[in-house]
Formats: sequence, C-alpha cells, structure tokens
Amino acid sequence: LLIFAIVVILTSWFGGFWPGLLSIILSLLTIDYFFFTPKYSIFHYDSRLDQIRAILFGIFGILSSLIFARLRASVKTEKRVRERFRLLVEGVKDYAIFMLDARGRVVSWNPGAERIKGYRANEIIGRDFSIFYTPEDAESGEPQRVLEIAAAEGRYEESAWQVRRDGSRFWASGVIAATHDEDGRLSGFTIITRDVTERKLTDEKVRFFADLNQALQPLADLSELMAAAARMLGEYLGVDRCAYAEIETNEKYLYITSEYTRGEIPSVVRRFRAD
Repeated sequence: LLIFAIVVILTSWFGGFWPGLLSIILSLLTIDYFFFTPKYSIFHYDSRLDQIRAILFGIFGILSSLIFARLRASVKTEKRVRERFRLLVEGVKDYAIFMLDARGRVVSWNPGAERIKGYRANEIIGRDFSIFYTPEDAESGEPQRVLEIAAAEGRYEESAWQVRRDGSRFWASGVIAATHDEDGRLSGFTIITRDVTERKLTDEKVRFFADLNQALQPLADLSELMAAAARMLGEYLGVDRCAYAEIETNEKYLYITSEYTRGEIPSVVRRFRAD
C-alpha cells in the first residue's frame, strides 16, 4: 500500500486533483485485484480487514489529493506573484529598488538602481550599502543609524546626498522598509530610492532668489545693494570670490565696483581693460 500511496501523492502534487483522483481509482483497482483475497476479483473481500484497508486507502487518497493539489496551486500562485513582482521591479527605470540582508549587504538589484547609482548587479551584490553614502556620512555612522531606525520603527524616510559609482553626487529621496520572516525576526530591508537632484536644485534656486529679493528690498544705496548681492551669490555658489562689474559705454574698460571674498584673498575692485 505504501508504494501506491506514494504514487497518489506524487500524481496529486505534479498533476493536481483530478489526476490524483484517477490515480486513486487505478491504485484501488490494482490493489483489490492483485493483493486482496480473493485475488483476481474486484470489491469482493474474504477479510473484513482488507475491506477496511481499501476504504481507508480511498479516504487517504482523496484527502491527499485535495491537500497536495491545494499546496501545488498555492505554490504556483506564489511563483506567479513573485514573477510578476520581479518583472515589475525590473521594469521600473526611475527608481532604484533593491534589498539588503539584516547586516546591510546588498542582495538584489534592479535596472533602475543600476541607472541611478551606476553599479551593475555583479559589482554591488554582497557589498555593504554604506558605499552609497558620502564619506562624511559613512564616517559618522549614518548608514547604520538609518537601518537601526528602520528596524525599530518599520520604515525610515530619507533625503540626503549619495554617491554614484563614478564618485559624482546626487540628491536621493526614498524609503527604507524593514522585512521580517514568519517568526517575526528581522530578515533584511527593502530600499526604494529616486534621484531628485534636479528638483532639489530648482527648489534651492527659488529659495535663494526669494531670500535675495527680501534682503535687497530695504537697501536704497546702489553700492550697498551690489555688495549684498555679490555676498549672497558668493555664499550660495560656495565660491571664494564673487564680484559685481560694469562695462563702460565705450566697452573698452570693465569696472569691478564691489566684490565678495572668502578668506585672505586680495581685492580686485578696480578698472580693467575689456580686451
């Protein structure tokens, strides 16, 4: 009976309920005909025990077919969902979507992550995600801190400068979500990040010009106005020198009337030949 039970289970698993049911019927007929007394007859039993065994085998077979058919359907559904999710993630180009293990090492990578961060999957999988942070943030422990917050609170929203493979920086905005296994233990993190550098720079420009306009409005003296504008623009750009200059009517001379300098930089406020 054990051999036929295994056949029923395998048929139900690989074929589903109806093939499993057919396997039960054929197994019962075979067992009844060749193994139960009297042999070479169907549904005639000399022993009450053989009759009970046949009934129990039929019940076992039907239950096994139902259970394994449902398990098979559940596994197939899960595989389809996983495949659809994989295709969805791989089809997203504007977002970096990847996963970390509980220690912060990259375990998955999508094309959007490759486009935004510059790493191919074989270059980044297995490496610590702190490589995406600026050196100053990495040294201060920022990567570990955000993972600790995400693990404690379930998620963490982040906006900060990050570093691409080529060393260039971009403003990243995204979310880090903690994932757990069936026992509730931390299994890793899912990270979704977007490059919003252009939007950030645009917002900073709008904010700068609004602050500049507000600062210059009270000033009536032209020299004070030019000096204030040069200082604010220099600080905004982060340069060592920013000057305001006028070209004379004959266009032969350039006159720097006011400037902003940072540190011990000599002044260049004077008249220059335009050529």
